[in-house]
Amino acid sequence: MLATSAISLVRVAAEPAQTQSPSLEQGTAPDPGPIFRVFLTNGTALASYGEYAVVDDRVIFTLVVGDGGLKTQYQLISLPATTVDLPRTLRYRDGVRAARYAGTRGETDYAAMTAEVERSLDELMKIADPKVRLAAAEEAKRRLLAWSQQHYNYRAKDIQELAGLFDDVISQLRVATGEARMTMDLVAGPPADRPEPVKAAPTLRESIELALAAVAVADVSSDRAAILRAASAASSALVNDDNLSGIVARRMEEEQAAERAWAAFRAGALERAELALVRGDVALAASVKAEAEAKSRTVGIGRVEEQRALLADLDNIGDQTRVQRAALDRYAMMRPQLLAYERELRPALSSLDGTVPVLQAIRDMKGPDFNKLERAVSTLSRVMPRISALTPPEGLVDVHATFVSAVHLAQEACRRRRLALVTNDSRLGNEAAASAAGATMLVEQARLNLVARLYPPKVR
Repeated sequence: MLATSAISLVRVAAEPAQTQSPSLEQGTAPDPGPIFRVFLTNGTALASYGEYAVVDDRVIFTLVVGDGGLKTQYQLISLPATTVDLPRTLRYRDGVRAARYAGTRGETDYAAMTAEVERSLDELMKIADPKVRLAAAEEAKRRLLAWSQQHYNYRAKDIQELAGLFDDVISQLRVATGEARMTMDLVAGPPADRPEPVKAAPTLRESIELALAAVAVADVSSDRAAILRAASAASSALVNDDNLSGIVARRMEEEQAAERAWAAFRAGALERAELALVRGDVALAASVKAEAEAKSRTVGIGRVEEQRALLADLDNIGDQTRVQRAALDRYAMMRPQLLAYERELRPALSSLDGTVPVLQAIRDMKGPDFNKLERAVSTLSRVMPRISALTPPEGLVDVHATFVSAVHLAQEACRRRRLALVTNDSRLGNEAAASAAGATMLVEQARLNLVARLYPPKVR
């Protein structure tokens, strides 16, 4: 009988009040629409369209600049996580979710839940076996507590009272089953960290002031510029303006001046670094990097990403400068050998140049006459031993091999052209033309490479 009376009390408590005035818990908090808040560590609550996201060490969200009208600006920005009070921002997010739930589906879902409680109680009254009835009561209580946790602790006090009545039922059922043990079950209650009070959407003036607060902590120059442009556009609609638009204009001028100063500083640093690279001046490159690192702390205030990018560029140029220095040192060591090889090769190249008109005529299948062809064959037969006898320095091995290949192809072109004339075989003429084309191309390529190697190496 005691258990039956307790069950009746639970049923009464579970019935939703028909005339109950909505409490704050049930949705009287201001509806901010899709506006959330991102709290800075100084307490400022920036207006965010939708929820924020945390990526690595950045907090990314869409800043609202405006009163929600057609001219409202929405600017995607990211702030360092160190400038954001993440626990408070998270609590506010939960508060908005809870307020929106309370104002929309809360009462409907609560009514459905209490109806389910009543059905469970009806089933409980029909169970004869005390142990089965106890298990059913415990399961009903578990579902009740789970509903509260899964629905933003909506009407948590009411759920707490229902759970307390279930405890009475369960205690009596345990006595009926002969269980004397006591339990320390938790009941539903307000969350340990209560959600932040939900704020109304910001007014136009408030949104501009919040935009200026965001500019103060933003460390990406493009974000600051975009926020200030949005604030400037929004400030034109202010009524009874007390110079807020002037504050925005001055802040824009300051940002533009800082941008110009940074651009000049960056260009100067990179120009000096490039000069060091061309010279292979490792000390100068290191000096430029150290100076840029020191000065960027003042010139680059609020430009963390830009500073990192500049220093990364200077590091890269420094690496290239060390490579260039090694190449210049190697060239200085090899230069006498390079010049000596060029002097020894020069006569053979002059003779080879004399055969170029013949090779071009073969390539274009426009001759030459037999006598010119024979003289070219004779010249090439003298050039080949001279070139083959040369020992190139290490830095010109590939160039020397190209010259040798060019002479081989030139000889082959002349031989096939001579056979084509004797046999009147057009196939041999085509083969001769192809060989002549390859020879002239290789000679030009080898000559260009040779000239390039005779001078100090250039930065690639």
